[in-house]
Amino acid sequence: TPTRPIVKNPEEKDALITCIVQNQGDFTLMWKKTSKIPNRDATVLSANTHMVTSDKRMQVMHATGGQVYVLKITNVTVFDAGIYFCEVNTDPPIRAFRELTVLRRQYRKVQKLPLPSSD
Repeated sequence: TPTRPIVKNPEEKDALITCIVQNQGDFTLMWKKTSKIPNRDATVLSANTHMVTSDKRMQVMHATGGQVYVLKITNVTVFDAGIYFCEVNTDPPIRAFRELTVLRRQYRKVQKLPLPSSD
């Protein structure tokens, strides 16, 4: 099982998941999401900076010619939790895994106080 650095993110905040690629050349970097490893059920999210997913909360940030790709997910929910990985389509593919854990927002129960009587 590959090492999976964990990205912990509060619910309703933005998550930034980073991938560094050296000597990419003409190969394509894809962001994928899976619920487990091995990744037989992986969903393709993007190819380079072009989004494949219809989820408008996701985008890939990358400077042309740069080595860093960042998958940004705005307003994360518990449903975004899982294993994300970047994959370069070499033979064999090169992959880097990141696990996104979404911390549930804590709500405090507000105690209702009785209103003062108007006697």
